[in-house]
Amino acid sequence: MDQKLFYTISETCRLLSVGRTKLYELIGRGEIPIRKLGKKSLVSAADLKRWAERLPAIEVKTADRADVKAGRREATR
Repeated sequence: MDQKLFYTISETCRLLSVGRTKLYELIGRGEIPIRKLGKKSLVSAADLKRWAERLPAIEVKTADRADVKAGRREATR
C-alpha cells in the first residue's frame, strides 16, 4: 500500500477530524508546519506524525476504564 508523503489541507482536516479553522490555528501557532507547492499548501505526513506524538496522553482512572469497557460514559463529571 502506498503511503502519501503530503496531504492537502482538506485531507489533513479529514485525517485529524478537525475543521479548517482549527487546522489553521495549529498551523498559525507553529504546531503543524505547511509546505507550499506553487499555490497549494501541503502538510507532510512525517510532520503530522511528529505532532501527534507530542500530544499529551491522558491517563484513565481505574473506575473510568470499567465504564469504558462496559460502554458507559458519564455526560458530565
